[in-house]
Amino acid sequence: MAICKPKRRKLKQVLSKRLPLRAAVTFYYARSTGGKREFRIKDAAPGFRSRLPSPHSYSYAHVYVDGILQSPLTYRLRAGRLRFRTSTLPPAGANIIAEFIAVYPPSPSQPAPRSAKKKASSSPKSCRRKKKLCCCKKRKRITKR
Repeated sequence: MAICKPKRRKLKQVLSKRLPLRAAVTFYYARSTGGKREFRIKDAAPGFRSRLPSPHSYSYAHVYVDGILQSPLTYRLRAGRLRFRTSTLPPAGANIIAEFIAVYPPSPSQPAPRSAKKKASSSPKSCRRKKKLCCCKKRKRITKR
């Protein structure tokens, strides 16, 4: 289904005015000692600002064991702890990284994107054809309706 040029232009203007979503990412870093099923905040690797937030405070969570993304069926996240559900546990010395992504709606005080800040000129650009109704004026007339 084809959209005529004025409608397509208007659609692009509407889409450019949408504000981007805000996101916050937090991480949990730990090293497995072997045979351990549950990891808590006290087991976090020193030197990192590790957190294990409650499930209601983030939108997405990903757990990696030695850089391999784990299925959500293999672990359970609760506030302050990460528990592996499978019979095979992370081997000794394996790096465990949990990534938490929280997505928020845009705040009203957030500035508009650069494309929306540009003001559309009220008068059409000057056209070489002055005797006939130029294409610029036709488009302006169509968008006013």
